[in-house]
This record gives sequence, C-alpha cells and structure tokens, in this order.
Amino acid sequence: MQRRQEWAGKREAKAAAGFAAAHDLISAIPPGQPILVGHYSEKRHRRHLARFDSKLRGACESADMAKHHTSKAAGIADALDRSIFSDDHDALEQLRARIAEREAKAARFTLLRKATRKVAKDPAALLAALRAHDVTPEEMSNVHACLAAGQDPIPAYAAANVRGNIRRDRERLAELEKLAEQRAKVRATLAAEAEAAARPVCAECIEAAAGDLGSVDHEGEAPPRVAGPGEVCTSAYHGEE
Repeated sequence: MQRRQEWAGKREAKAAAGFAAAHDLISAIPPGQPILVGHYSEKRHRRHLARFDSKLRGACESADMAKHHTSKAAGIADALDRSIFSDDHDALEQLRARIAEREAKAARFTLLRKATRKVAKDPAALLAALRAHDVTPEEMSNVHACLAAGQDPIPAYAAANVRGNIRRDRERLAELEKLAEQRAKVRATLAAEAEAAARPVCAECIEAAAGDLGSVDHEGEAPPRVAGPGEVCTSAYHGEE
C-alpha cells in the first residue's frame, strides 16, 4: 500500500510538471494563431504544436496512472481494515463475530430468495414481497439497479458465496483455537519453570524425592533448581529423617 501511495505521488508530480510545461509551450503562441502554410514560420509552428501535444499526452497519462495507484492503495487499505490477522490479540473474537454476521447475511439471502422466487419475473409483485420483509433502503436500491439492468436482484449464488466464506472462517477459527491452546500450554510450562527456578531445593531432597516417586513421568512439571551455597532448601523433605 505504501509503495502504491509513493507511486501515485510521483505520478501526480510528473503530471503537474507536464501540464505546466504544456501550458508554457502553448502560451508562446497567440490564441487563434493559425499555421501559416508556406511561411518560414510554418515548420517551427508545427514543431511547437507537436511538443505541446507530447507534453499534454504525457501529463494526462501520468494523471491517469496516479488515479490508478491511488485507487489500488485505497483498495488495499480497505482490505486491511476488514482483515483479521492471526496475531491480533482478539483474532478469535473477531472471527466468531464475522461468522455470526455472515450466517445472518446468508439466512437473510435465503429468506428473500424464497419470498421472491415465484414472482421474480413480475417486478411489481417482487417489490411488494420484498417490502413485506422489511427490506432496507440499501437493499431496495440494489434491487432497483438489478431490475433496471435486467439482472436477478437476489441470485441463488449469493447465499452460496457467503456460506463458502463462513466455511473458510470456521476452518481458520479451528486452526487459531488450536494454536491458542498450544500457546497456553507453552505459557503454563514457562510459568512452572519460572516458579521452580525461584524455589531452590538441595541435592539430598531431590534424591529423596526421586526415590519416593520412582520412575513416574510428571509431564509438564519443571524440575526444581538445585540450591546453591548459602540458599535455604524449600522442599518438604528437608529436615526429615
């Protein structure tokens, strides 16, 4: 997006310079001055007009490209605003909300499709059926535009497209939920390791605990930190005979 904006800025500057140069060229010719055929000034006049035409065409091309890049940048910005990134802190909540919104939209399409299926070829009856279902002004505007263009205002594929997006969102939600669970386990393990590192245990107590526990594998539990010189052992085994 940033690169598109930079390109648009460069093209706008180039267009402005081209228009200014074209204006300077045409200003040297008096308004309405015709080409004097056979006169010694004819060739110079024609070259002058050719340079003006070239500058103007180049400026118009740059202006069109500036509009193109600006439009593309705006489209990217809009897509980013609507995108849900996996590392967003509320990505799961956003996905669940979008799924609910799209499910409501698909249900709305299905309801309107059923209500208008039998009267699709009768514009007056179709509009009456839509009004009976509290169609919004935006939806009604779209319906009128489709009818004017001879298109189906509520095509069958509309709900299918939304359901396809719902399916993809659900698949992504499942992946993110699994990832969140894995991250939670990692955080719990790190917290346990940090807690164990903060409680020193002497070597004798570790040996005694190992003898009591045998070969039991305590998955997820961090081993205690061996107490260093001058540190007090925090184990329950300490001092027992």
